[in-house]
Amino acid sequence: MTSPELVWGSAPRGLGVLAATTCDLDTAERHFEDAIEPSLRMGAAPWVAHARDDRARMLLARGAPGDRERADCLLDQALGAYRDLGMAGFAARAAALRHG
Repeated sequence: MTSPELVWGSAPRGLGVLAATTCDLDTAERHFEDAIEPSLRMGAAPWVAHARDDRARMLLARGAPGDRERADCLLDQALGAYRDLGMAGFAARAAALRHG
């Protein structure tokens, strides 16, 4: 049996996705922040990249002052990880958003 955390990443990431989907972007940001540390501790590099990518997308959607710069930094980190991990599709998606 596979652990859900191995399939979907840490629980806070899922909560962040849900909050972003319902346009509760400040709550989504907190959840995405909370998702990164446990994923780092687990050595789950793909999930760290996904959480950073998700958080960047949320920041771009929110569009508050400074969000674009923070999003670009997170996208750079996610993009580097995606490339290192051979996750070409995710890398292309992050690169398009980074330059868009």
